[in-house]
Formats: sequence, structure tokens, C-alpha cells
Amino acid sequence: MKTPRAIVLLLVALVFCSHAQAQNPAKAAFTQLLDDIPPTEALRRDAALVQRPEAAPNKQDVEDAQKRLAKAKIAIPKLRKLITVGSSVFDYPGLLAHGRITYGAGYRLYFGAYFSGAEGHGPYDFNVVFNDTGIITAVDDVRWKK
Repeated sequence: MKTPRAIVLLLVALVFCSHAQAQNPAKAAFTQLLDDIPPTEALRRDAALVQRPEAAPNKQDVEDAQKRLAKAKIAIPKLRKLITVGSSVFDYPGLLAHGRITYGAGYRLYFGAYFSGAEGHGPYDFNVVFNDTGIITAVDDVRWKK
């Protein structure tokens, strides 16, 4: 008897989530953009592969990595614009799983990939800073130093 109730509750939750996304097109756009690119660690591996193609097992791996990075270069700046300070990090489904979280004076989620060897700001990566309740306190640039 408990199994049907659990299934009904799961279906209600799924309907509620899809309805919430339909009411908020910005969140739906965020989810679609996020689904189109791999997580940060995979992007870092792709960037390393493209920077050193001679280390790749085959040419197709390098071409695939270049395609994923090209999509990420388009999607990452758009994703950043959709994240708002004051909202909850949990309002952005999948964001935590796509980034890399560190802790120090709050939680810092690194998202993106370092694509160039230049010192300074990378336009294809950013940090989402949030507190212990998940409220986003800043979305800031990543400053790279050589």
C-alpha cells in the first residue's frame, strides 16, 4: 500500500517541477544551457586536450573536445547572466553538480574552464559565492595569475 502512495507523490512532485519551470522561462533557459555543456572538470580535461593535441589518443578526441569547448564558450557567459545575487543556489538545478565547490569565508563554486594562458580575467569562467543557507552573495570574475 505504501508503494502507490510514493509513486503518486513522485508524480505530483514531477508535475510541480515542470509547472514551475514553465512559469519561469529564465530558469528553463538556464537548465537548457546547462544541459548543453559538460561539467567543469570535463571542460578542464577538454581544454588540456586541445592545448596539447599530441597527447590525445586520436584526432577525433581532439575534435570532439573542440566542439564541446566551442559550445561552452557560448553558453557560459549566458549562464552567468541568468544567475542573480540574492537568490538561492538551489534555484539553479544542476549548477552545483557542474561546478567545483571550495570553502573559505563562505562557499565558492567555480564554474567554467580556463581557456587561455593569459594572466587576468577569463571570460569563460566565474565564481558563485553563497552562504551556508545557499543564498548567493556574489557572482564574480576569476582572476588568474601566472
